[in-house]
Amino acid sequence: MRIHADSYEGHKANAYLNGKDVSAMCVQADDEEGWVELLVKDAAGNYVLAANDEDILTEKHYGEVVIEL
Repeated sequence: MRIHADSYEGHKANAYLNGKDVSAMCVQADDEEGWVELLVKDAAGNYVLAANDEDILTEKHYGEVVIEL
């Protein structure tokens, strides 16, 4: 299943990557393909802006993904 944070299911879901809860930083996740897309923060804990200086940078991480609704 694939979920998006801005969907009805996404608001209620929790996403785990390799057993770690990544729900707070998760933009979307796919438990069949085994990836989560997470917001990027710098060492100080601030969100990193993408090249257009409007969107927050995201990165895909691969591993064992579990989605709980």
